[in-house]
Amino acid sequence: MLRLLPLAKEHCGVYTCTLKNAVNSVKAAYTLVVFYGPDSLTIRGESAVEVNDVLTLTCSLDSNPPATIKWHFNNTARTETTKVLTIAKVAYRDTGLYTCQAYNAKTQRNASSTFMLSVKEEGALDPEGLSGGAIAGIVIGVLAAVLLAVGAFIYCKRKQTIESPY
Repeated sequence: MLRLLPLAKEHCGVYTCTLKNAVNSVKAAYTLVVFYGPDSLTIRGESAVEVNDVLTLTCSLDSNPPATIKWHFNNTARTETTKVLTIAKVAYRDTGLYTCQAYNAKTQRNASSTFMLSVKEEGALDPEGLSGGAIAGIVIGVLAAVLLAVGAFIYCKRKQTIESPY
């Protein structure tokens, strides 16, 4: 006899039992299915996008059988029922709170996650969204300006010392 206590989703799979004696051997297999979830629900996507960008939000979760999905925007139901929510051209009115709600009919469990989206003007700079190259360029530019200022200061001091030794 095999007992799995407590039962966990990792126990899913095929279990084989072999009975042997001096004369014969018999095998029997059993497929164990464990219903669980929805668990570990999160929403992935860009939290700030520009007007007219494509928005893609992905609702990630762990559930067996697969959970049914419902999306909400600012507490109003949307028509999408898939894990991926896509808006082809975002507008300012798309700024707000997105919720992915999942339900597993076998476990009778619900789970949800929320995501705040900010839609900004086209070309607006977001300090949190600068690329590594942009940040490196800014740092190099500031260092060059500081070095230039220090060089000019030293040049002026030396010139002043040479012109008036007292």
